[in-house]
Amino acid sequence: MHSNVSTPIIVAGAAGVGAVLYLGHRLSSSSHSSPSGLPYPPGPPADPIIGHTRYLPREKHCITHTEWAKQYGPLTFLTAMGRSVLVINSPEVAKDLLDKKGQIYSDRPRSDKGELKGQTEGVSFRPFDAGWKKQRRFLNQVLNPSAVRIEYYNLQAKRTYQWVFEFLDHPEGFDVWPSLKRMSGEIITTLGYGATREGDVDFIELIDKLAGTFADAVAGSISGAFFLLLKSLPPWMPGAQISKERQERRDFYSQTRDWMFSSVMKAREAGKPRHCYVEKMVSETENGPDPKGDAAAIAASAFSLYRAGSETIAMQIHTFILAMILFPEIQAKIQEELDAVIGPDRLPTIADRESLPYLHACMLEAMRWNPSVNTGMFWGCVEAVLRSKVDRVWDSFTAPSDGG
Repeated sequence: MHSNVSTPIIVAGAAGVGAVLYLGHRLSSSSHSSPSGLPYPPGPPADPIIGHTRYLPREKHCITHTEWAKQYGPLTFLTAMGRSVLVINSPEVAKDLLDKKGQIYSDRPRSDKGELKGQTEGVSFRPFDAGWKKQRRFLNQVLNPSAVRIEYYNLQAKRTYQWVFEFLDHPEGFDVWPSLKRMSGEIITTLGYGATREGDVDFIELIDKLAGTFADAVAGSISGAFFLLLKSLPPWMPGAQISKERQERRDFYSQTRDWMFSSVMKAREAGKPRHCYVEKMVSETENGPDPKGDAAAIAASAFSLYRAGSETIAMQIHTFILAMILFPEIQAKIQEELDAVIGPDRLPTIADRESLPYLHACMLEAMRWNPSVNTGMFWGCVEAVLRSKVDRVWDSFTAPSDGG
């Protein structure tokens, strides 16, 4: 007897691969082969009805996924709470499925947390549609390696040097983490919006306020899925107040996004255009066939950049500093390389990167050792593929579109 398990997902890559694929099919929670006869990838033994729910980690997902990779290989197949989850634990498999077959696996499943936070318009949670493609295209124009090298290396270097001198001037009691958050936040907000404040409003403080607000929104005993049920309750029913408060948080998110976009537009109208992502993309699209839709995509993508980039950059620098404290012998080798290449009379620049291979390798190792985000976003099958009911095969395994 088959139990209907709908809306499957492909999860995380443990060793920093971090990819989650939402398959969107119906299959038997007890069956491990597809209509084509090929097996689904291996995984832990499933319980009746609930599948692998009790196996899913609530914290430190990457450690569990790494252990599964040792036992089951580069793909681990799970079913839980009506969804199927495929964990990718190999960069090669991630590239095969998510890069080479991007037209199949570039969608995003519906995210309860993303909807709860009001973030479904941003590139991180938006489904694979024309708006998503437009945002990705816009972001690529300023974030591809060539554009970053030409446009933003000087910005990064200037603010980084300021941070170094602040530390040298006041080493006693220097609070590293808040200062790193401000440095990276100012780089991102300058890149995206051409400023770090508007009037009395500090953009970096806004980041912290948003982060705190939406951490509260997803915390506690009420899950994102249950909240989506509560939001339809009439105001007089128990639980409706919770829905109202979280709706207010979502409204704050969208209002902040629109306000930051409008700050660039006001400067533009005043004849003082800013050198930033929003200004560049508005200038390039204002005479196009869809200026209103383009403006919405620019606002959403800039805010995604602002929200996602600030803290992750700070976390990675903080991790590198921690690594140097924990492994002083490595720090000594890096210092030897810096002394030999740079000398005592100047600071390193981006132009020195190729001449500092050991430092560069240690930075990459710190990212692998303790990544800012230890699992990636959920990925899923494009709707047209789901409707085709065609099994998608990888190395003798199948990831079904429909039926089981």
